[in-house]
Amino acid sequence: MNNEINYHQKYRKARSKSVGHAKKVKYVKVKTTALKRGALAIALATMIAISGIIYGGGKLIDTIQTTRIVYEATEYGRNIVLQNKKRTANKQFFYYEIDDIATELLKDPENFDRNLYGVYSSIGYNETSQKEQIEEVVKSVGNIAKLHPELGIDSYENFSDYCRQKGFVKEDGSIDYEAYEKAMKELIVDEMNLQKLQEKVSEFKTR
Repeated sequence: MNNEINYHQKYRKARSKSVGHAKKVKYVKVKTTALKRGALAIALATMIAISGIIYGGGKLIDTIQTTRIVYEATEYGRNIVLQNKKRTANKQFFYYEIDDIATELLKDPENFDRNLYGVYSSIGYNETSQKEQIEEVVKSVGNIAKLHPELGIDSYENFSDYCRQKGFVKEDGSIDYEAYEKAMKELIVDEMNLQKLQEKVSEFKTR
């Protein structure tokens, strides 16, 4: 009986935090082994997707090095999702603590965009779920940011609003997710390049 009550409590909580009050929670019955296989598949797809990033003056960075740079740079965001992915009492379903994910993102305002990409790249169980969840994450971020303007984070209405303000929009007005992903990967590599350049200059000046 207690398990049944706990299950319904988790359902209501997931409904309110993960997909909004007006939408029905879409659970997925997935065994742990299936989840692990899915994670490996996502990791492999990610490696393939970022294999062609251009780095610096038109030079093609090595695929393995690029993969490592992006993977390491998005670790914080990916860990936020992992830590806030909860299972229901019967262990058959899972949901996300959206507000907690948003709160964690705001703990590092300087690297907000990079960490948000880490969340974006790892949240959800398929493409549709990914887009639904990231919309809610950025909406929650915006609500918190309104109360704390000192953080310097814009209070976006949702992820679509974030993308529009960043210019990731197609001619028909829809969100250009591919452009967003490409830009973020390039930004991460560029930041790494800039950091190394700054370190090199600082080292030279201290000789």
